[in-house]
Amino acid sequence: MKEINERMAQEYDKIIKENLEKVVLQLIRKTTHIDPIKGEVLYPELHYTIEREADFVEKITTNDNKTLVFHIEFQTANDKSIADRMFVYAGLIYKIYRLPLRQIVFYIGNDPVNMPNKLSMPTFEYNFQLIDLQSISYKEFIHSNIPEEVLLAILCNFGGVDPEMVVEEIFSKLRSLQDSNLNFQRSVRQLDMLSLLRNLQPLILKQEQKMALTLDIKQDLRYKQGAEQGAEEKTIEIALEMLKKGLDNELVSEITKLPIGQIETIRLQLKAADKNK
Repeated sequence: MKEINERMAQEYDKIIKENLEKVVLQLIRKTTHIDPIKGEVLYPELHYTIEREADFVEKITTNDNKTLVFHIEFQTANDKSIADRMFVYAGLIYKIYRLPLRQIVFYIGNDPVNMPNKLSMPTFEYNFQLIDLQSISYKEFIHSNIPEEVLLAILCNFGGVDPEMVVEEIFSKLRSLQDSNLNFQRSVRQLDMLSLLRNLQPLILKQEQKMALTLDIKQDLRYKQGAEQGAEEKTIEIALEMLKKGLDNELVSEITKLPIGQIETIRLQLKAADKNK
């Protein structure tokens, strides 16, 4: 069970990191009193006995022309040692950039948040901002025109609205923002994974069936743009046949050179198509 939980935590971490770069400024704007107008992603190498990788570090410029560094972490479970870890990060990040530092931990777990957000020392007190996404209305994100931001709505407070209606609204919004079936399927796959944190996966599966997500790659816009993408279409057709014959994602990816994530998307489309036959 521990290994399964660790794998799921890694998958959540991957999804968050894949999407955060596109929405970090909006997230800062909606959860703090700071109004950033531009940002620059930083990739510091933090060494402390062993290398430690921060979730997200970005240098931002505010609307009043101030420059500061934001360090953001996401937690799927309560961690009693989180303040120790954030304190280490704070020292290392400040040592590298020498700029005012703001740190936020976004808690996305389902249990009530129960973590310290400060350390009391004899000569000073260290603290960071701890935000439970369940304390924020899903409406803060559902009206965005950025798919990665809309996905965060599933982790927020529904404010008494029927969860099924919220899920339907998220699907509808994601569909309206995506220009291709594959991009939409990718968002649905990530939404499905995030929904596990809120025990909402049955509603996600129900909505998938309701919207009749069928496999129609040849109608996808990204495969109608010339000979180069025609070759990619052929590669996907080969991948389809291999998946139908029961080959696993890793082997199909190795043979076709398609990314694992794209192979998994095609597999999900196959399953959806089979359900709707």
